[in-house]
Amino acid sequence: MIKVLFIVSLCWCLGCQSPAPQKPPKPLFEHFAPRKDTKNPAWGNKLQDIKNHEVFYENNFEDLVTTAHEATHDISIHFRMNEQKYYANKINAFYVFDNHVAIIENPPVPLSKVYAFIPKVLRGELFAHYFPSPDYENNPLYIWEEWVAYTNGAEVGLDLVQNELWKQGRRDTLLAMLEFLVYSAALVQAAQQLSPQYYKEYENFRKFFAWNAQRTWRVYKQARDLAPFDNKSHREYLQILQSNQSAVPLFSLIQEYMK
Repeated sequence: MIKVLFIVSLCWCLGCQSPAPQKPPKPLFEHFAPRKDTKNPAWGNKLQDIKNHEVFYENNFEDLVTTAHEATHDISIHFRMNEQKYYANKINAFYVFDNHVAIIENPPVPLSKVYAFIPKVLRGELFAHYFPSPDYENNPLYIWEEWVAYTNGAEVGLDLVQNELWKQGRRDTLLAMLEFLVYSAALVQAAQQLSPQYYKEYENFRKFFAWNAQRTWRVYKQARDLAPFDNKSHREYLQILQSNQSAVPLFSLIQEYMK
């Protein structure tokens, strides 16, 4: 088991070449048409995509990664408010560019029960800021909403750098994305153990986690060595995930979904 884990972990090593990724399993998406057609050359294509799907607010922060993050929440709020009537259980919604939104019913797992699946060694800087969250006790997919918002923000940052539009200086966009990958995996583990029927029957819950986990890793690999994002904090966090004994259950689960 130790040898197998070591071999599997090689694809996550910072200094080695990863094999070509498998095509991610595509979750069931709904079409969400743009609400407007605003153009700003400073935004790049990714941020412009999100901004044109905003519903309630004009999120215009000086930090464009934050703008992407908050605009992603805006879209999730719209679906929670307007689409809930079509579902028996509480939903959350995740906008992931290109007019694609995934709407998923929450597992019957209280958010407070998820914390036990996050070992203390993996509770990063954001853990105390976001948890506990009594307002989301019956919406554990709140964790995924933050994960998608941070991943969208990182993808916007990557797009800005690649197109020579980045003017934000250095920042640790990637650490937050990795932290919430781990916290989101903890929700999967909690659903496996505390609500096995939901976990077994709700295919899109599993498929979306796999899809966004693979997207997270793709963005991370592309961005980690770029000057604005190259710092030790996200590397150290990933090293803990790879090597700490208490992190093995979550690391193994993530690896399983990365296949």
